[in-house]
Amino acid sequence: MIGSSNRDTKAPHVAIVGGGVAGIAACKALSCRGISCTLFEGQPRLGGLWVNAYPGAASQVASLF
Repeated sequence: MIGSSNRDTKAPHVAIVGGGVAGIAACKALSCRGISCTLFEGQPRLGGLWVNAYPGAASQVASLF
């Protein structure tokens, strides 16, 4: 039959590699649109380069400096 499809019509589940700012933003954007996702991060904390070592202090400085 023309136009028919046996494809599964369920929404995809997305894997995001990297828990930096871009990975977190992508996961939030997908979740807001009803798309499930799993965020994978190799470090103990999320934030990527923006994680700082000063508990309780917010900083907009990359952790490499």
